[in-house]
Amino acid sequence: MTSDAQPWIDALTVSHDRLSALVADLDADTVRESSYAKKWTIADVLSHLGSGAEHNALMLAAAVTHSPAPGLEEMQPIWDRWNAKTPDEQLADVVPADAASLAQAVSYSPQERAAARVEFVGMDFDFAATVGMRLAEHAVHTWDIAVMREPGAVVRADAVQLIIDNTILRTAGWAAKPQGLTFTLAIHTTHPARDFTLTVGEAATLSEGAPAEADGSLTLTAEQFVRLVYGRLNDDAGDVPDADGVSIDDVRAVFPGF
Repeated sequence: MTSDAQPWIDALTVSHDRLSALVADLDADTVRESSYAKKWTIADVLSHLGSGAEHNALMLAAAVTHSPAPGLEEMQPIWDRWNAKTPDEQLADVVPADAASLAQAVSYSPQERAAARVEFVGMDFDFAATVGMRLAEHAVHTWDIAVMREPGAVVRADAVQLIIDNTILRTAGWAAKPQGLTFTLAIHTTHPARDFTLTVGEAATLSEGAPAEADGSLTLTAEQFVRLVYGRLNDDAGDVPDADGVSIDDVRAVFPGF
């Protein structure tokens, strides 16, 4: 993963601006409508983004001060507080919370960023990776709102580039479920061009590079691939590419979403 945090901060800033513009167009009725995230209203997504902003602020502070990562005892009260807000309060509070978290990330010096480290879920995160966790969540959940207001909306290209080159394997590692299926799929993305292998059997794993042999192949844009891994490449979210040799429905079943 790139250790330069600035591209992540820049992309997160753009995603924050997109969220702010979307929120500005919502009212008491529309915020209670369905989002693209399963079983969540738009207000639920805003609540998740608001609590996530506070969680990421704690993670950044822990990384910079070389302190333990926040645990459930610190994170759960934040979830509870945001979930207890009314939809109107979630609408009013999300942008300020998001802006505060972003301002905190921007405020750290190059020296603090370079030295930052925190262990989380058994992995070592530097400053860029910590911001990267927030960007992936932010960009996809912002799309969950945008696509309901703007059919044909896509996850922003700057976020997609960073996600597909740095975090997609880690996300697929816990998001992919074998579902009793068995196949090897060669995946080729465009914009940017990348090759991956999806191996499904007792487990489901995604790795970089094209396989020597495969049961099928799938070509799609990098943006579509990010949405596939996040369980958001459905027929109602724009054009869905055909898979050759393996059913696209089976491929989507491996990534049920979260």
